[in-house]
Amino acid sequence: PEERDYYPYWHPSGWRDAAVLTSEPEHCEFYRQESQNAMPKGHCVMTFEEEPPATLQEEDQVANNRNDCESNGGTWTVEPAWDIDPPECLGLPESRDNHHGNIATGHMASYLWKIPDTIPDNDTCVLRIRYNMSSGDFKAPDGEIDWDPFFDLDARYNANPPIKTDPKDDFVGLGWQTSGPLQLQVNTAQFGRTFQDRSHVFKVKRRPESIPSDVRIVNYNVRGRRGNIVQVYPAVEYDFVPQDLSVNLGDFLHFQWTGSDANANGNAGNGRQGTDRSNLVQISGRSANKPVSFEEHSLFFDAKSQDWSSDEGRAAERLIERFAFLDQESYAEQVGQTCPKDRDDLEDRNLDDNDDDNCQQLNAAPAYFDGGLVEMKVRGTHHIVSTRNNAYSNRSQKATIRVGHARLRWWEIAAIVAGTVAAVWLAYLVSNAVHAYMNPTSSAFSKRNRPILLRAPCMWCFVQRQIKKREAYKEALQRAWQRRCAAADTQRGATLLGATAARKAVTPSAGSAAAKLTTNLAQEQAELTRPPGWLSKQTKEELTAALHPNEKIIVKSQCCTWPRQLWHRCLGDDSGEGDKRATWAYIMINILVAAFGFACNYSGGLNRWYAVAKMGGYMLDFNLSVLLLPTMRSLQKYVIQVRQLDGLFNADPIGFHMWVAGWVAFGTVVHVFGHVMHMGAISLGPHFQAVVTPAQAISGRSILIQSFDPYTRAAPFTGCIILVMMIAMGMTASTRIRRHTFNFARPPQSFHDLISWFVLALAFLLLSPILLPWYFLRWLGRGCRRAASSDLPGQKKVGGFLIFWGVHKLWAPVYILLLAHGPQCWIWFLWPLILLLCDRLVSRDRRKQQVMLKSAEMLKSNVMKLTFGMPPGFTYQAGQYIQICCEQVNGEEWHPFTLTSAPEEKDLSVHIRCGDDLDWCSALKQKLVFDPVNALTECKQKPGEGCRVMYSPYAHGEMLPQADGTDGRRRLEQQLYSQPTVLEVARTGGKVDTFKRRAAPANAVAITVTASARNAKRVWDDEKVETKASSTSLEEVLRPPLPRDAIQLRLDGPHGAPSELVWKNKVVMLVGAGIGVTPFASILRSLQMQVQAQHSDSSSRKRAGTSGHDVSTWQACEKVYFYWLCRGQDEFHWFYELLSEALKGPARDRIEVNLFQTAMVELSQVRMLGDGFKQFMGRPDWKKIMPKLSEKHPGENIGVFLCGPQALRGELQRAAADSGKSDKTDNRARFMVHAENF
Repeated sequence: PEERDYYPYWHPSGWRDAAVLTSEPEHCEFYRQESQNAMPKGHCVMTFEEEPPATLQEEDQVANNRNDCESNGGTWTVEPAWDIDPPECLGLPESRDNHHGNIATGHMASYLWKIPDTIPDNDTCVLRIRYNMSSGDFKAPDGEIDWDPFFDLDARYNANPPIKTDPKDDFVGLGWQTSGPLQLQVNTAQFGRTFQDRSHVFKVKRRPESIPSDVRIVNYNVRGRRGNIVQVYPAVEYDFVPQDLSVNLGDFLHFQWTGSDANANGNAGNGRQGTDRSNLVQISGRSANKPVSFEEHSLFFDAKSQDWSSDEGRAAERLIERFAFLDQESYAEQVGQTCPKDRDDLEDRNLDDNDDDNCQQLNAAPAYFDGGLVEMKVRGTHHIVSTRNNAYSNRSQKATIRVGHARLRWWEIAAIVAGTVAAVWLAYLVSNAVHAYMNPTSSAFSKRNRPILLRAPCMWCFVQRQIKKREAYKEALQRAWQRRCAAADTQRGATLLGATAARKAVTPSAGSAAAKLTTNLAQEQAELTRPPGWLSKQTKEELTAALHPNEKIIVKSQCCTWPRQLWHRCLGDDSGEGDKRATWAYIMINILVAAFGFACNYSGGLNRWYAVAKMGGYMLDFNLSVLLLPTMRSLQKYVIQVRQLDGLFNADPIGFHMWVAGWVAFGTVVHVFGHVMHMGAISLGPHFQAVVTPAQAISGRSILIQSFDPYTRAAPFTGCIILVMMIAMGMTASTRIRRHTFNFARPPQSFHDLISWFVLALAFLLLSPILLPWYFLRWLGRGCRRAASSDLPGQKKVGGFLIFWGVHKLWAPVYILLLAHGPQCWIWFLWPLILLLCDRLVSRDRRKQQVMLKSAEMLKSNVMKLTFGMPPGFTYQAGQYIQICCEQVNGEEWHPFTLTSAPEEKDLSVHIRCGDDLDWCSALKQKLVFDPVNALTECKQKPGEGCRVMYSPYAHGEMLPQADGTDGRRRLEQQLYSQPTVLEVARTGGKVDTFKRRAAPANAVAITVTASARNAKRVWDDEKVETKASSTSLEEVLRPPLPRDAIQLRLDGPHGAPSELVWKNKVVMLVGAGIGVTPFASILRSLQMQVQAQHSDSSSRKRAGTSGHDVSTWQACEKVYFYWLCRGQDEFHWFYELLSEALKGPARDRIEVNLFQTAMVELSQVRMLGDGFKQFMGRPDWKKIMPKLSEKHPGENIGVFLCGPQALRGELQRAAADSGKSDKTDNRARFMVHAENF
C-alpha cells in the first residue's frame, strides 16, 4: 500500500531504512535517531463493534498518537526497534525538474549501498525509494516562532489544515477583475506527503566461503526499458550500471540483469516486440561497435599472454560464450526450436525480429541472466557493448570497466614490509658471508668480524680451510715485509745520491728546491719502511703484488660485494661517512611525515587529491619549521657539540639550510599540484541542495569562489602569494644572483650576465604585485623621510648579495601568511619560532655593540687583515667565527669571518679575501684601506699590498631631546667610531714609510681603551667631550654628522664552528683550502700559548684564563698534522708570517706543516719557505696519507678538521672510510671528519 506519512514515520513499519538523502541537513541526526532501525515505534489498536467502512469517518479514524488513542478507547502498542545500524544520512544533489533526475555531472543521482550482513541467506528483499514532497507556502500559525513548514507541520494541524484544495482568490491584490481571481492547482492530498518509486524485489545470497569478507563484490546490472527517449520517459533507454566502473585486481563482479516481456508492443527497439534482452561482448574502444575476437579478449582472460588450452583458458572461453550468446541453444531446445547452425542456415531461414528462433537478436534467451561471480584478473581498461541494444544512430549501450592494482589487506602490507626487511637483511648477511669466505685474507674474515653465518657448526670444515690459507698468507706477507725493509736502505742511498747530482746540475735556487724535495722523499721513504704495529690496506696490497709466484696462494675475489658497497654508500660507517646516516634519517622522517599527512586526510576532501595535497602540506610544515634552525647562530654554538649532526647540520649550516629548502620546494610541488587537481574536481562536482558532509559543502564551487572563500581564510589566494614569494627567494638565492654584481649603467656583457639578468628580471616580475604598491607608498611619503643610501633606486651598480638579502627578508611575511594559510601551522612553527625569537633577542643586544678598529692591512693575494680591540666581556674559542657589519658600507649586511687570533691574545683579528667579484668585501677594502691611503698621502701612494692603515678610536658628542620633560637637562650619548690616523707602507729592504694625519677630527675627543688581563673594558671620559654648534642647521646642531672617513663597525658573535672541537682529540688533521686556513691559524697559535701557559707561573695561567679555558684541566693535542692547499705559491706568502708565528713556541715539535700547490708549476720557479715546512706539488692523495697516519697512531681517534669546499670534504670522507675498512681490529685508527664548507 502507498504510505502518505512523512519520514521518519510515527508508526511501526515493515521497512528497514537504508539511507536518507535530504535537503535538511540540520535534521540528519534526528532522522537517524527516529528511524525504527534504532528506535521502537508505537501504533494504536482500535476495537470496532462491526467491520469499519471502506472510508472511515472522521470520528472513526485511528489515532496517530498515544493520547488520542487511549482517550478513544484504543490500545497503544509499541513494536521493538530492528536493532540495526541507523540509516546513512547524506545531502541531496541538485537536479533539474523533469530532467530524468540528472545532476550537474550529467549523470543520474545515485547512492552506493553496501548490503549489510544482517540480511539472512537467500532472503527475499524489496527495495523501495520514497521521497517526501513539501511546500513552502504554509504560513506559521499565530504565536509560532521559527516555524519550519518543511518540518513542523504535524498532527496538531489535522483539524485545521493551513491550506485548502484549489484555493481561488486575488492573490496579487490589485482587485478583482484586475489581477484576479486566480486559482492555484493545489491538491492537498499531494501536499506534505510521501511519494514512492516502483518496488524492486531481489534475493540476497550469502557470500561464498571461498571469498574472504574483505573482498569487494560489485553488482553489475542493466537499467532502462524498451523504446525511444519519448516512449520511455521519464525512464531511460538501456544502459549498463555503472557505466564507468573502477575496481581492483581480485575484486568480484556479479553480472546479472533482468529484462521484461511486458513492454508496449509499439515501442521502438530491436528483437521481438515487447521484450528486453541484453548481452555483453568486448569492443576495442568506446568509439567502436564491432566486437573483438576471442583472441583479443582481455576482460575475463588475457588472450595475448595466456594459454587458451589451460584450465583457466577453457573456463574463460565458457564465460565469453555465455555472456555473448546467453546459452540460447539450450533454451531454444526446451521449446522445440534451434538456433541457426551456420551462415547458410541463417540465410535460408530468413528470420525476422519477432521469430522465437532469431538467436542473433537474442530472442531465444530468457528475460533474466545471471552471469555469476567473476573475478577480475586482468589489469587494464576494458570496453563492453550489448549487440542487440546498441543501435549506432539511435541509442548506445556501452560501458567501461577499469581494473587497477590489487587492494592489499593490512596483514599483507605488514607481511610485505617485514619480508622486504628480512630479505634485505638476509641478503646482506649472505653477501657478507660470501665476501668473507671468498676473501680469507681480508678483515671481514678475521676472528672478530667473521659473519655469523660462517660461525655455524655446519660451516666449520669449510672455514678451517680458509683459516689455514689466511695463516699462510700472513707468513708470506711477513717475509715480503722483511725483503722490503732490506731494499729500503738501498733505495734511500740511491735517492740521496740522485739529489746530490741534481744540486750540481741546475741553478742554485732550483738546486735548493730539488734538494728540499729529495729530502722530503727520503723522509717519506724512511717513514714508509718503519716497522708498523699493523699493516694498512694499501701496504698489504703492495706487499701482495711483491710476493713470489709460489707464495701467491690466495687470489682475492670481489664476488657479491655490491650489497656491502651499496649498504656503506647509503648509510656510511663509523670511519668517515656516518653523516649519511643523518641524511637518510632526515629523508625517512620526511617520508613518515608525508605518510602521516596522507593517512590523516585520506577520507577528507572531495577525492584523494586532497590527501595528496595534505601530504605535501605536512612536509612543508615540517621542513619550514626546520628551515629556521640553521639561521640561529646562538643555537649553533651548542648544537656543534653533537657529533651525530656533523654531516647534516654542523658542517655547513647554510648548506643544510639549502638542503631543507630543496625539501620545501618538493613539498610545495606536491602540495600545489594536489590542490590544483582537487580544486578542479570541486569545480566540476555537483551542487547539493543540502550540505551534510564537508565534501558536499565544497562541491560545485568555482575556482574563483574557492580562492577567496572566507571560511577557508582565502587559502588558495594566500597560497599563491606565499608561492610567489618563495619562488622569488629561491631564484635570488642562486649563485647567478647572489654572487653577481649588476651594473645598471650598461647592458649585459656576457652570456653569464645575460642569464643573471634574466633570472633577476623574472624574480622581480613575480614580486611586482608586491613591490609596486610598496614603491608607490614610498613615493607618497618621500617628503617625510630620506631614502637610505643602500636602497636600489638611484644606484647604477648593485651587488647581488644586497638583492638576495633584501628579497630574503620576505621570510617574515611568508611565515605570517603561512599561519593564516594553514590553521594548524602554529603546531609546527611554535617551537622554532620560540627559538628564533630567543636567538634574535640575544643577537640584537650583541649587534648593538661597537668594536673599535685598530688597523687594516693589505696582504698578498688580495687578502686584508683587520685588527680590533677586544670588546668588553667578549670570550671565544679557537676556531669560532664572528659576523661583521660596517655602517659606512651597508648597515644591514652582516658577513661571517673566522677569527685568526688566539683567545689568549688581547686583540681580535680576521683575514678577509677582497676580490673584485665580492661586492661587499671589495667595498670594505675600498673604505678601510684604499680611501684612507689616498687621503693620508694625497693620492701619492697607490693603495695595495704592504699598506697598513692605523686607526684611533674617537667619541662624538651628540645632544639628544630630554628624556622625560621633568627638567631642562639634556642627555649626552657617546657615538663611537674609528678614524685613520697613520699609514705605514712597507718598502723593499725592510724599510717602512709613515704618513700621519695632519689635524684631529672636529667635535671629537680621543678615548682611552684599557684592558686588564682578567677582563678587558673601555674607559670613556664623558666630561672631556666638547661639542661645537657652528653649523647653521638645527639638525646638525642637535645631531652633528660623522666625519667622512669615520668607520663604525659592529660585531656579532662568537659563533660555534666544527673547528672548535679540535681540543677533544689527541691527534688531529687540519686541512685548509685557500682562505679556509684562517680557523687553523687561531688553533695553532692557541695551542702554542696554552702549552706555554702550562709551563709558566700561576700569573701567566691566570691571564690565559681570559679565553674561557681552564689551563689546569685543558689537554693540548699531542700531534697536529696541518695541510694547506693553494693553487699558486703566491697564496702561501700572505699567511706565511702568521703561520710562522703560530709555530714558534714549545709546541713546535707537535706540529707538522704540509703545503700543497695544486696548480701546474715549473721546478725552477719553486721557492722554499723554510721553517721546516714540507712543500708538495699536486693534490694530496688522502688514501695514502691516512693509512700512514694510522700506522703512526694505532688505536687513536684522529680528528679530521676541514675548512674548504664541499668536494674536498667528500674526498676526506671517502679516504677515511677506506682506511677504516682495511682492518676492523681494535688496534686500528679511526678518522672522524668534521667539515666547515664555504
